[in-house]
Amino acid sequence: MKFLFPTLLLLLLSWSSQLKAQTATLNPQLTTAEIHLAVQNIARELNLSYVSADKAKVASAELLAKLSSGHFNGQYDFSLLNHEITTILFQATQDSGFELIQQQPTTLAVFDQHNVDFPTSQHDEFTTGILDHNIGYVKITGNFQYPNASDMLTEQLQLLAGVDALIIDLRLADEAAIAVVQQLMSYFVQAETKIANIKFNQHVETLTAANITGYEKFKQDFPLYIVNSAFVAGSWEFFGYTLQQFNKAIIVGENTMGFDHIRKIVRISDSIAFKMNHATITHPVTTENWENDGVVPDYFYQSADAFNKAYSLALQQIAAD
Repeated sequence: MKFLFPTLLLLLLSWSSQLKAQTATLNPQLTTAEIHLAVQNIARELNLSYVSADKAKVASAELLAKLSSGHFNGQYDFSLLNHEITTILFQATQDSGFELIQQQPTTLAVFDQHNVDFPTSQHDEFTTGILDHNIGYVKITGNFQYPNASDMLTEQLQLLAGVDALIIDLRLADEAAIAVVQQLMSYFVQAETKIANIKFNQHVETLTAANITGYEKFKQDFPLYIVNSAFVAGSWEFFGYTLQQFNKAIIVGENTMGFDHIRKIVRISDSIAFKMNHATITHPVTTENWENDGVVPDYFYQSADAFNKAYSLALQQIAAD
């Protein structure tokens, strides 16, 4: 037994050393040069693109003051840096929408701030089909921030051109580029219709519907149902809210999250991208939006039952016509 304690001690020391080595491998330290570059570029991007110009000045000044004081000279892995920067930005703006995103390191000597990785996953998809009585559906799952999302949407909608009613299921939809949502909305409203006013850092832009031909039936008095859950947010709230306000769609399901910002992602260093709230959206006629209240359904149903209710409503509408 007298040899047992030293043996256990050696095993514990060996295990501790292995754990530290594994942790260092899983959470490598960022170089001071990359951290400084990232902080400088965040400060720059805030002033260029953050939704509130006044808050951007305060937040960027705070970051640069921390940088000058040596606050970012210590050792940081990605998680610690993300926590530190988002905490500083929240304290300056009261906005919890900031996030750092790990990227695959570039092979270029100088990184491209527009070269942001948007990896697709097996769960990111537009699923379409035609149910009994020629009722079509689109189920949108996951994240559609990446470049070929518009092509995927075009391909899937071609399969539904002849349906008599359509259900768009957003219950599992995550983030989407505003261009994707604009494209989908353009199937149901006439070209050049004003669909949103978008307020950026220093200016306001009016967004209009694109000219999508071959779907004139969709743009008339067409039975369109949008199924929401309580987790639908941002760009997809814009989609449902706007079509509801235009009397183009009936909303079935739950109140959505009430998040009215458009987010922007920009690369700020070799291995880090930065996400922030970039703009807010309002309806071009009412000048209102869904902030806080969310998109309020015309028919409130629990998420699990909402699709079946939308199908029932579509059947009734087809029978009435």
